[in-house]
Amino acid sequence: MYNIEQQLSATVQGVIDGEVSSLEAYGNLKMLEKYLANCIDEIKEATFLEADRFADKTFLEAGFKFTKTDGKANYNFKGLSHWEQKKAELKEMEAMAKASAQNQLKFKTALVTEDGEVIEPCKISYSSPSISVSVNK
Repeated sequence: MYNIEQQLSATVQGVIDGEVSSLEAYGNLKMLEKYLANCIDEIKEATFLEADRFADKTFLEAGFKFTKTDGKANYNFKGLSHWEQKKAELKEMEAMAKASAQNQLKFKTALVTEDGEVIEPCKISYSSPSISVSVNK
């Protein structure tokens, strides 16, 4: 593992020093990330079975500290008529707040209903820019 960490650190340092193309390094690291995720998925079931040998939820093995957690409960509200109605109302309210925010950006004023009620605009935030990468075959 140490050798892999050294190689990755050298790649990062090479990018910082301008000796390695950041695009090439990024592409290689993203491919490695996908490969590692697949490897983890492939051994996950065996890992859970092996972890079951330990009675405690938290245990040490092979120099690592592991903590077992139970799955969480998920609730599905679809099909509950009252919930569906409130969700539709919320969706409409969100659309109006979004339109008011966009109007405020363009015209420096929030939207107003036919009754003269000001539609409170939602806050707008922006995500970080990203770059996608795939292998060109």
